[in-house]
Amino acid sequence: MFKKVNEKLVTDTVIGIGIESPSPTLDETVKTYLSEHPEAVDSIEKAHYAWHAGSYQEELGNHHFSGVLRCSTCAFCGRSREEVRYDDLPGKCQNIPINAYKDIQLTIHEEELLYFQLLERGETEIPKLVEKHGLSAETLFLLRGTHGYDVEVVSSVLGVDIDKDMVADYEALMDLERETCRKRQKKEIIEAQYVK
Repeated sequence: MFKKVNEKLVTDTVIGIGIESPSPTLDETVKTYLSEHPEAVDSIEKAHYAWHAGSYQEELGNHHFSGVLRCSTCAFCGRSREEVRYDDLPGKCQNIPINAYKDIQLTIHEEELLYFQLLERGETEIPKLVEKHGLSAETLFLLRGTHGYDVEVVSSVLGVDIDKDMVADYEALMDLERETCRKRQKKEIIEAQYVK
């Protein structure tokens, strides 16, 4: 039974992903325990898919949960994190489309490229715009709304920590803009009649 689950997945779930074992024998201890207690493997696999596999990843079977809460549901199978952990079904997503992995990998790759292009463009644009307008909440608002650079990108490119009060003023401007956009939306009531 232990062989059906990727050993790295199981030990990462038990010990912690990306955490170096406190002792060289811990990995072996986990493997030995699971070999002797095969009933624990399913529970660990279910815990992995319920909590560690939270979004599109390349690992076959991962769910795409809508958030980090226990009630967040998978876009493909509709099970919540809680259900994945405790129901009688396998931990893996049962409804993920066969071609989803190619689409997911392509989407992630495209998003990465767009982000790196944005950063590359920001390296030259952000300093020029800040030099022209000065560093203020209004400039941060302009950089976000017009050019797509959020506060973290601006901070990273300029190599400065942006003042909390300035960020609060920027957030207030963003909230005002969102409210204005909501008010501009036209609401329309559409009536339908059933005709035999």
